Amino acid sequence: MHVDTDLVMYAHSAYITVTPFLSNHWSKAAGNAALDNPDALVRAIRDAVYAYSLDGVNVDIQNVNETYRDKYTQFVTALRENLFEPDAPITREQMAVLLDRLLVLSTGIGYHDNPFSDVSADDWSYTSIIKLYGNSIFSGYPDGTFLPKNNITRAEAARLLAGISGYGFVTDAPAVENESPVQPR
Repeated sequence: MHVDTDLVMYAHSAYITVTPFLSNHWSKAAGNAALDNPDALVRAIRDAVYAYSLDGVNVDIQNVNETYRDKYTQFVTALRENLFEPDAPITREQMAVLLDRLLVLSTGIGYHDNPFSDVSADDWSYTSIIKLYGNSIFSGYPDGTFLPKNNITRAEAARLLAGISGYGFVTDAPAVENESPVQPR
């Protein structure tokens, strides 16, 4: 699979979600074969979503018989659990990407100014890590590393919450013209 990462980054900078469409419309046999090995398919999709900073995946598998209908249901359930993973720990790089998508941050930072020996421009999370570092929200360690694959600690999460205060959040909510509270009945 080839994904144009520049296009994904451009779309995200314009607050456009990038959600590929997975379908068996072109080959029912390929769709059924994929459902015969749902764990591998879920891992491949999850890895692609993370590697290319995609915003999820839209799945549409049609015209399946009863056997494959059950497998499709199991696949979708496993995909939801693997993409969202609400009880899973979050890594430092995942948190950086999450905050980058949430916050309205300056993009005028020189992305060539990378102080971290373990973060490469080829990493899926590179832009987010450098942007949050440049805005003094996320920092690295005294030895010059960021340790992107490490789980974030509670202390680091608390520091991030303090660091994001005062930043605007991306929202689709319309401006409120009348800010007076709703009167009780």
